[in-house]
Amino acid sequence: MSLNIQEQLRQSPHAQPAQSHEPFTRNAFAPKPRSQQPLSHTTGETLPTWDRLRFEAHTQPLRYNDEDEDLTLPLPMQAPDPRITATRIALHSIEVLTGHRKPQHLQNWLTREVFEKLVRRAGLGLRLNGNIREPLPAPQCCRVFVCRPCSRVAQTSLVVHDGRRIRAVALRLEYRRGRWRGTALDIG
Repeated sequence: MSLNIQEQLRQSPHAQPAQSHEPFTRNAFAPKPRSQQPLSHTTGETLPTWDRLRFEAHTQPLRYNDEDEDLTLPLPMQAPDPRITATRIALHSIEVLTGHRKPQHLQNWLTREVFEKLVRRAGLGLRLNGNIREPLPAPQCCRVFVCRPCSRVAQTSLVVHDGRRIRAVALRLEYRRGRWRGTALDIG
């Protein structure tokens, strides 16, 4: 009789190890993200999801005379179109925030303050959520609008599709030392 019980236990579906068809990942036993954990066991409310692409950074006004170039001077003829620069900065920033591009690609296109905030935000996104695992299409710029308050300043607003949803991007560009540089960047 004891042999019979042992055979039944071996053949029981509860005794067999669960077989998973998914490959083992490093975070297989990680707790649920905070966005899926209930706030309260009584109400069942959940935390809002964290948007890793939402970003805002501005450069502080200049306090020193190291970049005392006047922004009202006429724009040189060889200056590139600010639409092209704004599009590149916006699309590359989204790729940096999703983890598909290294932040150093934007180092010469943004001011130091904006670049440092972008690097911190991208690092935070990688630590909290890791890389985006599913393949996303490359972000695409749908529209670019440019306002020129001064000859060497371009305030641009862009409509960008990041692969999941449509986003608005606001970017202020200033022409200094022969190039357009982003001094403010907002991604909504």
